[in-house]
Amino acid sequence: MNMKAFEWNDDLSVGVQEIDEDHKKIIKYYNELFAACMVSMGPAVVLETLEKLIEYTKCHFQREEALMEKEGYPGLAEQRHEHEELIRIVEEVQKKAKLDPDHKFSNDVLGFVSSWIRNHILESDLALARYIRAKH
Repeated sequence: MNMKAFEWNDDLSVGVQEIDEDHKKIIKYYNELFAACMVSMGPAVVLETLEKLIEYTKCHFQREEALMEKEGYPGLAEQRHEHEELIRIVEEVQKKAKLDPDHKFSNDVLGFVSSWIRNHILESDLALARYIRAKH
């Protein structure tokens, strides 16, 4: 699998400042996780970085859902379900990671998070941004 760090660019911008700022931070944490895995910083650093990514993502989802509610976004229930499912999957991965002393999970985690970032930002969040811009 050809994995690499993310660089923020306009293609990732949804055009809503508070969401873009959250996404920049999520990408920052992903890049830290990527670096920790690539240079074998050790299980403790990888798990700590994964924990930061998960906790920040949960906060991001809360802010994003509050914005959807405020704006009357019709896709709120679907987005909320997507968020809950993602958190459930990542927490399962985190549990497995804590039990895996060799951290062979690293590529799987990086691949999953990388594709989720691209899919979530470029599909789900862009739809939300289009809706908000159309309203204002």
